[in-house]
Amino acid sequence: MKIWMHLIPLVFTAMTSWAHADGTTLKAISETIYVPAYSEVLIGPGSSQQLAITIVIHNVDPEQPINLQMVSYHDHQGSQVQSLLEEAITIPPFGSWKHLIGIKDKTGGVGANFFIDWTSETPANSPIAEALMIGGTGTQGISFTSRGRVIVREVAGASQN
Repeated sequence: MKIWMHLIPLVFTAMTSWAHADGTTLKAISETIYVPAYSEVLIGPGSSQQLAITIVIHNVDPEQPINLQMVSYHDHQGSQVQSLLEEAITIPPFGSWKHLIGIKDKTGGVGANFFIDWTSETPANSPIAEALMIGGTGTQGISFTSRGRVIVREVAGASQN
């Protein structure tokens, strides 16, 4: 078996949490998360495949609810295409929130993305934010996921970029 096959679990483990050097998990009271997405993929010169995007935000904290303050969808130029929340919503422990960008919606393009702002009254685990892209024609299909990355974090009175 190839050596890289043994490294995959290590890479995914490192990507799913953030911790101090002593191994304790950090919790935050607010974060901004960037999630790359793709409403189309290029499959050849002048040819592309349209994709539907489902954005899902999972609250992985077993005790603390989190409050989604903002979820916005942006195109490949970085311009906001759509605000996905009319008002803040609460996701309970182990709950999730989802939204579908339909396969016929071409506004995002190859470099579409989402920005998510969440808060918590008390420190909570960072949620997992993922985009699931799916599309296809005939008997052939394509699907893949993209995980979000924290770009701004506030930990009990201190902001981290």
